[in-house]
Amino acid sequence: MERLFSALEINDLYDTSPLEEAVYEKLKQNRIKAERQVYVDTDSAKYCLDFGVFCREGKIDIECDGETYHNIPEAYTKDRVRNNELTSHGWRVLRFGTKQIKNDIDGCINMIAKTVELLGGIE
Repeated sequence: MERLFSALEINDLYDTSPLEEAVYEKLKQNRIKAERQVYVDTDSAKYCLDFGVFCREGKIDIECDGETYHNIPEAYTKDRVRNNELTSHGWRVLRFGTKQIKNDIDGCINMIAKTVELLGGIE
């Protein structure tokens, strides 16, 4: 109930991984408007993005990769196929791993901000 009553927008209601929560809070602090759990249909699959950022000149998919799953070879292969599919549909994919988020979340946010700027700012 606390989450419900303190929510300022629908994105505040999502209950996701601690990595995603940390990134979401930093995105908000830096005034980077991101939608959570964005579903994208491509030619061959439907993907759920951790975050979608919609810019004037493009779209950014931000992925927070937990190392337990994303470091196994099968997941790495799936992620590459997914990245290519999303890229071919106009998305720029930024992937951040557990260590990167925990040790340098500000660096992650700076990279996102630079990409937003490159794509003409938030829509």
